[in-house]
Amino acid sequence: MPLGKFFLVVIGILIALQVNNWNQSQQQTKLERRILIEINNNLKDDLIDVQDEIESFEITMRLDSILIQHFKSGQPFTDSIGAFLHVVEMSPHLSPGQNGYKLLQSKGIDVISIDSLRMKISNLYERSYPYYMTYARERFQLIESEIKPYWTRNFYIEKYDQWPFRKRVPVDYQELLDDSRFIPLIHGSSFQASVMLNRSKKISKKKLRMYDLVFRSFWK
Repeated sequence: MPLGKFFLVVIGILIALQVNNWNQSQQQTKLERRILIEINNNLKDDLIDVQDEIESFEITMRLDSILIQHFKSGQPFTDSIGAFLHVVEMSPHLSPGQNGYKLLQSKGIDVISIDSLRMKISNLYERSYPYYMTYARERFQLIESEIKPYWTRNFYIEKYDQWPFRKRVPVDYQELLDDSRFIPLIHGSSFQASVMLNRSKKISKKKLRMYDLVFRSFWK
């Protein structure tokens, strides 16, 4: 083969390799952006859900305080107190959206080209969320294994015309007031709600920072 043709073939091969590498880079960039958008959509929904949780725990703490003072002072039982008792046994819980992160895991976490962003995403889903859910399970366990069984034994349920649309009515109110186990259960509810309120606020801040970071990353 003449030298000139040889160089033309080599140049053609190099150009083809460069074009192929560019195409692969473009596909990788598109995949990264798609995953980041999905993660951001999940975070956006999660921020709404965690704000609902924060409000729920704040309400629970306020109602627990009212209930404790009411029962300690031996005041007559009312419909609103019965409704507050029903709120105590409610157990909202955050279920983080993970479609984006699961897609990232399936494609390989190295798809995220920015090292610091990759580490923060991994930390949020692998450490922060499981840590949060540990506390959530403790509150859920208190409600399911202690509060609800006690409420079931000592109250029955009736309809209520306002939120939460159900109320608890004591089987024997005086016996309830004399039971040393009753008020500590409400104290337990209040404590767990305060713990979850604190954790919810922290996870909300992390989500918001991550949301802003991811948003800036895929619009860079």
